[in-house]
Amino acid sequence: MLELIQNKIYSSYLNREVDLSIFQVKDEIPDHVIIINDGQDLAQMHIEKLLHHFNIKYDFKPLIVGCSAAPGEERKQEYGVQWAADYKGRGAKAGSYASFITEELIPDIKNKHKVDHAKFTMAGWSLGGLSAVDIAWHAPHIFQKVGMFSGSLWWRNHNLIKDDVHHRLMHHKVKNTTYKPGLKFWFQAGTEDESADRNKNGIIDVIDDTLDLIYELETKGYHKDQDFHFHIEEGGKHDVPTWSKMMYNFLDWHCTN
Repeated sequence: MLELIQNKIYSSYLNREVDLSIFQVKDEIPDHVIIINDGQDLAQMHIEKLLHHFNIKYDFKPLIVGCSAAPGEERKQEYGVQWAADYKGRGAKAGSYASFITEELIPDIKNKHKVDHAKFTMAGWSLGGLSAVDIAWHAPHIFQKVGMFSGSLWWRNHNLIKDDVHHRLMHHKVKNTTYKPGLKFWFQAGTEDESADRNKNGIIDVIDDTLDLIYELETKGYHKDQDFHFHIEEGGKHDVPTWSKMMYNFLDWHCTN
């Protein structure tokens, strides 16, 4: 039997309350904690049904913590990469958001739930997916896995490197930092996520950007299937119905890797 716990936590880093939607298998000690950005979308994703399915199939007992995003344009300030804002100044609070996750939320989870032996995963979609990869990359001592649905890997800073086609902020960070042993990645993009094609190669940017990040990961020493998986959903769009459908794929990968 599953239960949903609605909760809030005040963040001194963000100077606001963050709404939490926490799903767990009732009366079970969690073996995994999956923290998800844009947690306000989980209500539309049939999480209870999915968790019931995977609990039976794999004896999967996760604690899923959905963190609702900041309202309006503030979301674009809190999500991003920690080391630089983008060329429009967005993502300026990404470092504060990462500190909220690692220094406030996770200690709170450990204090209120029996997760001492659980493994941690960070996940999200769109800009929240970029944020998830960035947070996990900076905290491999906490996170073992990361899931990115339709990630906004185009996030770039013109003042850093003018050639934004080949130099994006997350790619730059991975390229210029060290290998993070034990960290595994699940990536997803849809063929109808967008229509933009910066380099006119016939591949939409969200797929191109993900492939380019995978190249940087392979250069670091990560291996296909063993360390990362990239699912391209034919007809997949940049919307909650697609990500809801892809949640099954993500959780199945999570249970078997």
